[in-house]
This record gives sequence, structure tokens and C-alpha cells, in this order.
Amino acid sequence: MSVFRETGGVSLREDLDLFVEHETLRVGIMERMEGLLARVESVEGAERKALEKEIRALGRQLNRLDRLDRKRADRLVDGAVRSGDRRLLAQLEALRSRYGRSQWGFPVIDVDGLSKTLKQGIARGVSTIMLCGVIAIGTGQPGPGKVSISSWDLSNREELHEVANIPEMLGLPER
Repeated sequence: MSVFRETGGVSLREDLDLFVEHETLRVGIMERMEGLLARVESVEGAERKALEKEIRALGRQLNRLDRLDRKRADRLVDGAVRSGDRRLLAQLEALRSRYGRSQWGFPVIDVDGLSKTLKQGIARGVSTIMLCGVIAIGTGQPGPGKVSISSWDLSNREELHEVANIPEMLGLPER
């Protein structure tokens, strides 16, 4: 059974919700990979091979999420081209540009315990969620409310992961 939803939404709002859901999953997978990579160095033999196998499986999940989101973004861009809405098209092209390139590499642990790769993944997730909110609000739909990207191990991540109410951050009235 898949951890993420493959099917596209029937509306722009549902598609944007899927992007938000997948960004949350993506950061969780990256955190799990980082934890496993840290453990690989301290074990040997069959346990090491099992950890490496799990890391590769998680990498495939990340690639699959990116492919699904790229296809979804392509479909939305095609719809915007047909509708002739230039502003929506520009926003959806910005969203599409986030997918289709590798997001994972071996971590370089920084002083605060977060790898640079994971920090970039978190920043990408937060900015993608905000972009989805801007697109939703710009098309007259309610944007996502309070969204947070889950954290697994490190306590200092909460401040990095939390995304406040998007309309409030953009100075827009709540609906």
C-alpha cells in the first residue's frame, strides 16, 4: 500500500492539497533517510545491508513523489494555458519548476544537527505550501489554514517546520 495518494484531484483545490500533503511526506521521508544514514556508519554485515536497502527504498519513494507531482503540475499548467489565465499560468509554472530534479544527496551535518540537504528540503516544502496558498487564494478559493511539516527526531525543528496561517502571512483577510 502506498503512503501517498497517486490520483489527481478533481479540482484545483484538491490538487493543491495533494501538493501540500506530499511536501509533508517528502520531508518526513528525508528525515527518515538521514537517520538511517547516520546509523549505517555504526553497523556492519546484514544489518548494514538492510539499512542500505531501506535507504534506497525511501529514495525511490522520493523520486516517485516528484514524478507524480510533476505530472500533476504539468496537467494544471496545460489547463491554465487552455483557460488563458496568465497569472495562474505563471504561478503554476513556478510550482512545476520545483519538481523533476533530484532532491536528495548524502547529508552534510551542520552544527545544529540538521543536514544542509534536509534544511533545503524543509525550505522547499514551506515555500511550496505557501505558493499553493497564494494560488488558491488568487483563484478565489480558501487557502490552506495552519499547516505544519512533521518532525520526527530533533526537537529544534519545530520552529523551522511551522507555517502560520498563510492568508495572515500574506496580509490577506481570512475567509
